[in-house]
Amino acid sequence: MSAVSENGRLRRANDNRRNLRITVPPSSYPSQETDEKLSDEKMRHPIWKILRLIPALISLPLLKGCKPAERSPTAPGVSIELAYPVVLIGQSSLDVRDSVDDLISLKGASQLNLVERRILDSKGKLYSVERATLAPGSKPLLLDMGTSYRKFYVELRELPKPSLPEIQALLLAQVQSETSPHTGKEPALQKIKSLLSVDEVIHACRESWRWSR
Repeated sequence: MSAVSENGRLRRANDNRRNLRITVPPSSYPSQETDEKLSDEKMRHPIWKILRLIPALISLPLLKGCKPAERSPTAPGVSIELAYPVVLIGQSSLDVRDSVDDLISLKGASQLNLVERRILDSKGKLYSVERATLAPGSKPLLLDMGTSYRKFYVELRELPKPSLPEIQALLLAQVQSETSPHTGKEPALQKIKSLLSVDEVIHACRESWRWSR
């Protein structure tokens, strides 16, 4: 075979290769619907659910750190200024306190405490005692056998201002409780019903122990 014929054959073979086109049927391309289905199946996999929770779990300590820490009291006192004298109402007892120092000071051996009581001040405003925290500097109860006074920081919450009948109802609830010395004694009930003002309530509560005599 001549060199010319061989060269011609090679050129024709190269031309055929350049003209060759590989045609892929359209059905073999992944459709958009197929992509969405694969993506949806992937997102439903348990590992992806866990991965989506990681940012929320990481943020929890940060959110907790943003919450202001409760401050320990640095001195005895009350969180809201009161008009004295005031009446401590609760625990089957009605006790008048003439100053903030009288209010926040309790003997260690006292059976009464400040928590879960209500306070009626001289302006007729009513407060609930939310918390009473022993103030720094108070002697431990065991060191003095409960003979000395301990002072507290008292956190208050203001309640709606009561009417006179509502104040009388608060007093009646105390004298009618099972542990009250006035239980079942009519003079105490009549005394409370005769009170016509906040001033009369406070004055009468100074001698509440006399009401049943």
